Amino acid sequence: MLTEKSKATGPLLQPILDAGAIPLVRGNVPQASLGFHCFNYLWGTSKNPLDRTRVCGGSSGGDAGLVKSRCVPIAVGADIGGSIRIPASFTGLVGFKPTQGRMLSIGMAAPRTIGFDLGFGHFKAAAGPLAHSVQDCVEFFKLLCQGKSEEETPFLATTSFKDDKYKSVLDNRSGLKIGYIEETPSLPISPAVRRAMRMAKQALVDAGYEVVDFKITDEEFKRGLDFLHGIISTGTASEMFRDMEHHGELLTTGNVLNDFFSHLGSIPRSMILGLLKLLGLHRQASTLKDLKAMGTVEYEKFMFERYTTCDNIHRRWNEAGLTALVTPVFPHSAFPIEKFDDFGVMYYYLYLWGIMHYPAGTFPVTTVKPSEEVYEDNFNDNWTDAMKRCAKGSAGLPIGVQVIGKAFEDEKVLAVLKALDDQMRTNK
Repeated sequence: MLTEKSKATGPLLQPILDAGAIPLVRGNVPQASLGFHCFNYLWGTSKNPLDRTRVCGGSSGGDAGLVKSRCVPIAVGADIGGSIRIPASFTGLVGFKPTQGRMLSIGMAAPRTIGFDLGFGHFKAAAGPLAHSVQDCVEFFKLLCQGKSEEETPFLATTSFKDDKYKSVLDNRSGLKIGYIEETPSLPISPAVRRAMRMAKQALVDAGYEVVDFKITDEEFKRGLDFLHGIISTGTASEMFRDMEHHGELLTTGNVLNDFFSHLGSIPRSMILGLLKLLGLHRQASTLKDLKAMGTVEYEKFMFERYTTCDNIHRRWNEAGLTALVTPVFPHSAFPIEKFDDFGVMYYYLYLWGIMHYPAGTFPVTTVKPSEEVYEDNFNDNWTDAMKRCAKGSAGLPIGVQVIGKAFEDEKVLAVLKALDDQMRTNK
């Protein structure tokens, strides 16, 4: 990507430039844009402006750091499994991942020699804003919706911003249901996140919405990670790593291990997973089971399960009559840079919505209190130890919540974020 210079402006950016935007800088990303800490051997480490011992998040973490430091007023990130939402939450910004396929992705190249990867066809990245306010995200998204998609590709038609949908959620709140999921058993949240969730819930009730409990099973949350792992491991990550090695770039330790494990035979793989379980690391074993390169038939069955799971959740959502859903983003705040690989897959609350192509945004609700620098769960494994280190010394760091909507109802998600923003200001 260093040697292959773009020959034209991507159509995604053209409406932004036409509105008078002046591009200034590109933000740092993790190696291969896979990860939630922006570290690579070319540009180094991105540090959180609020605490330079902690991460900005990723993969759009460099952009979040630039916006939070007020080097730029707004940035364009890309999100599949949380790459806008995590950086925004970790730095106290508003971030928004639109519906995948809602807008053009021409010019958003995979980190491959040919700039294309078949695996990403199953879970496209969505370009979206990281900004200081919900209103900034709304205005920016309106610009993104002005692209002439049908002139650039036969696979996508322009979908303009639906102002009537946006206003309907703000102007007619009576009877509108907002789903609420405070926690999933496999990834307990900290006291600070629990307080943030309840503050957001109360704000939405005060704003006139009906907030109801909604059920996503623990297994469904975990399967979101499994589906992401399986798609990435079957061709996508491996080919990116080979391209990097061909061009002389060293792989990071985490990527070396992921590449190694994804190509293990069934017997050594079973032995490693069994050993992890014997050591009491059941959560870690669970996250690795689908990190493997699959053959064609196995992959087809795997993808069938993916679409079946998405259809089941979509059906239950419709039956519940939800306008949007509120969940945590992460179990606590931005985590320490030291031993960052320990926090590699603690994102159950994020992956599923990328797999379903549902739009999702994050909003900063509060900051960690000194009395909330604690974390407890019943697993007592290395994830528990990592989260305890994350909580220690985290007072003052931002805590955000996530708002999700159905595919192609991006305007409704932005409207709920706006209502939450307005009410939180009133409740202060």
